[in-house]
Amino acid sequence: TKQELEFCCNFSYSRSKWSMQELKLDLLSGRCYWTGNFWKDYAFHVANSHPLISCFCCHPAHPYTKIHRASVLCIMASLTTVPVASIRGMVEDTHEIFSFATEVYIFVYIT
Repeated sequence: TKQELEFCCNFSYSRSKWSMQELKLDLLSGRCYWTGNFWKDYAFHVANSHPLISCFCCHPAHPYTKIHRASVLCIMASLTTVPVASIRGMVEDTHEIFSFATEVYIFVYIT
């Protein structure tokens, strides 16, 4: 029996001998080896694990649904907005010269 690994607007490739329960467990456990093709496996991994991309491109059988992912993304964004804005305001007042470097540090380390 062949099943499709679907993600991102119905792009799919075949994999044989999977039950739906095994597929769900493998998706939840973070399995990275699916087809043996590095690029396909990497694309599938990103489609299921990236915080933003997975909101649109995750596998339809993944137990962590698109709605759950979008909810977590909204919560994470709302929780990081206030600290980023306050740190940016504090640094902007004291270090005008380092504004670009500060923006990069805030983006990398906080968001």
